[in-house]
Amino acid sequence: MRSEDKSVSPGRTAALVTAVVRRFDQLSRMQFSNRRGYTRSMADMGRMLVILGVALVVIGGIVILLGRAGLPLGRLPGDIVYRGKNTTFYFPLASCILISVVLSIVLFLIGRMKR
Repeated sequence: MRSEDKSVSPGRTAALVTAVVRRFDQLSRMQFSNRRGYTRSMADMGRMLVILGVALVVIGGIVILLGRAGLPLGRLPGDIVYRGKNTTFYFPLASCILISVVLSIVLFLIGRMKR
């Protein structure tokens, strides 16, 4: 039996990314003046790495769901594919540009909400 796919809402993903960015900002401002502060900041950095790992898993799940939905990411006009006798060269140029534009807009909106 197949289990149902659960999708993550864009609002929840944006909130998670915003929380990670805020936490990274806080950690970057901390001073390592004494041993106790250093230990605390290492624990905080460990939590931040776990959160980043969870965020990557969520993003990977979204990419898998988009692939199952039939989104032609990686097969757009403008993606370069060269097939020789024994080699294949693949460079998804149009897909990279599309992903870059979408991520730029998302990060711009997150930056505007942060102010």
